[in-house]
Amino acid sequence: MPFAALPRPDLPEQLLIDAYDIVQMPSAAILVPLIRRSAKRSHPAKELAIFAGPVFSPDDPRIESQERAPHAVEPWPLLGPIPHTADEARGILELYQKPLRLAALGFDARLDLLHGNQLRDYRILHFATHAVIDEEHPGRSQLVLSRYDRGGAALRGDLHLDELYTLDLPADLVVLSACRTALGQPVRGNGLVGLTHGFL
Repeated sequence: MPFAALPRPDLPEQLLIDAYDIVQMPSAAILVPLIRRSAKRSHPAKELAIFAGPVFSPDDPRIESQERAPHAVEPWPLLGPIPHTADEARGILELYQKPLRLAALGFDARLDLLHGNQLRDYRILHFATHAVIDEEHPGRSQLVLSRYDRGGAALRGDLHLDELYTLDLPADLVVLSACRTALGQPVRGNGLVGLTHGFL
């Protein structure tokens, strides 16, 4: 039985969810490793890396090549542009000095930027993009970055939860400005496992 569906101790006819905001958090068992990792980490030299407004479709008007090869059925869900992510990114970027920030916008919001050590030095990571959630198999859930380059060539842009676990992204704060990223699957001993879990 979900915790939120339990009756209130003082008013058994009312459920906890009817009286309180219930928030599911990851297991407390991961808190100790997070504290240890944080204590060992030196202060990041840079402030913000933001990924926003990726190119999801071969029909995106930002693609320079007007003559595109016919595409087979895409192996991923077709996603449209997200309104106002560029405005969101610009507003946030204005708060940080240029040498201390990375703006990965549009075509530059690429998956390859997350590999290697480039993002280790940023205190805040911000993703303004689509998320695809697989509630049955949380490891297949993904953040979607640019799937096409400026010439219309396909790129791998799906950052799966299973892949997140392998990346070295020790940021102090990660913002997931994407739909349904708080969803996940309850796993005994681990709490709720979803995209947010991959950044812990």
